[in-house]
Amino acid sequence: MKRILVLPMLAIGLALAYCPDCDIAASTTFTFEPSIINGDNQTVKLTATVNCPRDTWFHSFAGYSIKWDFADPSPKRFLYDLKLYEQQQCITNRGVACGNYDTPDYRNNLSGHTTFTATHTYKNKGPHNVAISFTVLQNKITYSSNACGPSSHATTKEKNLSATIYATPLSYCAIPKGYALFATEDLTINDRVSCSKNEYSSATCTVGAEKNINIGVKGTVDNAHSNETLTLRNYSKVFSGAWAKNIEAQKGAEYNKKGGVTSFKYDSGISPVSYANTSEFIESGKTKTYEPGIYGDVTIRRDGTLVLNSDGVYIFRNIRFEVGSTLKLKSSKTTELYAQEFNFSGTVTGAKASNFLVGVLGSSGTYVDNGFTGSIWAPRSRMVIGQFHHKTYSGSYMAKELFVPQDTKVDYVQFTKNGGCE
Repeated sequence: MKRILVLPMLAIGLALAYCPDCDIAASTTFTFEPSIINGDNQTVKLTATVNCPRDTWFHSFAGYSIKWDFADPSPKRFLYDLKLYEQQQCITNRGVACGNYDTPDYRNNLSGHTTFTATHTYKNKGPHNVAISFTVLQNKITYSSNACGPSSHATTKEKNLSATIYATPLSYCAIPKGYALFATEDLTINDRVSCSKNEYSSATCTVGAEKNINIGVKGTVDNAHSNETLTLRNYSKVFSGAWAKNIEAQKGAEYNKKGGVTSFKYDSGISPVSYANTSEFIESGKTKTYEPGIYGDVTIRRDGTLVLNSDGVYIFRNIRFEVGSTLKLKSSKTTELYAQEFNFSGTVTGAKASNFLVGVLGSSGTYVDNGFTGSIWAPRSRMVIGQFHHKTYSGSYMAKELFVPQDTKVDYVQFTKNGGCE
C-alpha cells in the first residue's frame, strides 16, 4: 500500500511525576489503503495503531473520533465501554471489564490494545486532511510512589493528531483529449519526425501548442493546432488539417488550413504531494521491487532493474534511469508514476501504452531517450524525447516546451483515464 506520509501534530500534555507521559504522536502509526486517491467515489481504509509503553501517565484508552475532512461537522466517534469502579472510570478492553485497578491491565491498556480500522468513501478526488482525536484517561497520583498505582482522581483528556491523504498530483485532463503531442508554450518537431496514421501510427496524430509549432524537413503529422505561428519546413506535411493564426510554409510543404486559433481544453495544474527523505541506488545486476507508495530519490544504474509490482500510484522525489537500466511493470492495469524529476535512458518492459502514465511535477529539464511505452506529461518542464538511440514512442506526450529530435517516430496511444476529458 502506498504508505501515505503522515504528518503528526500533537498538543503535548505535562509529564507528571512517577508516571511518564505517552507521546501518542510518536507512538501512533497510520496506513491508508489506497495511499493515494486517484478517482472519485474512492473508499479509503485507515489502520491506526497506538503503542505506548506500560506505566505511562496517559495509561487508559477510552476511544477515538475521526474527522475525515477538517471541515466535517459530524466526526465519526468510537468509544470503548466505560465502567464505574470504586468511583473511578475503568476503561474496558473492547468491552471486557479491566477488573481490579491495581492490575497492570488497569494501569495501562494502551500497549497492544489500540489498533483499529475505519473506512470512508470520498466523493471527489483530491487531497484530504484527516483529524483524529484520541480520548485517554489521565490518573492523578495522590501519594508518593515509584510506580503508576491507583489514584483518587481520574479525568479524560483529548490528544489530537492529523494526517494527509494525498491525491494524484496531475489531472487526467492535463493534456487535451486526442492530442499525441502538446505544449503549453512551443512545440518543435524536427526533421523526418513521423507522427501520422498515414506514415507510421495506427491512430490519427494531432499535435497542438498554445504558442508556436515548428515542423522540420519531411516531418509529418495528421493535424496541427497552433495559436500563434505554424512553421512548415521543406517538404513537411500536415495530412488533414492545420489551424493557426499564421502559417509559414517553405518549399514543398503541404497543408490544408482549416481555421485560426484553437480553444484547448486541459488542466495542467499540479496538486501538492510529499516525498520520503531517502536516496537509493539500484546497482548493476540488482533488482528492486516497489509497491504503490511514496519514495525519495532513486537512481537505476546500467543493468539494474526497478520493478513496479502492481497497479496503483507511485510517487518518487527524483528518479533517474541510466543507459542500460530497466523499468519493469508487472501489472497490465493502470499504473501511474509521479516524480519531481524524471530522466530516462533505459528500457521499459511489461508496459501497455494506454495504461501507463508518468507525471513530471518539477520544472527541471526532462529527457526521455531510447524509446518509451506510455504517456509522459510534464506541464512545467522542457521535455526532449528521442535525442539518441532507439526512437520509437507509444503514448501521448506533453510539456511546457516539447522538443522531438530528428527521425523520431511517435505512435499515438491515448492514456485510458484521459478519455474522460471533454
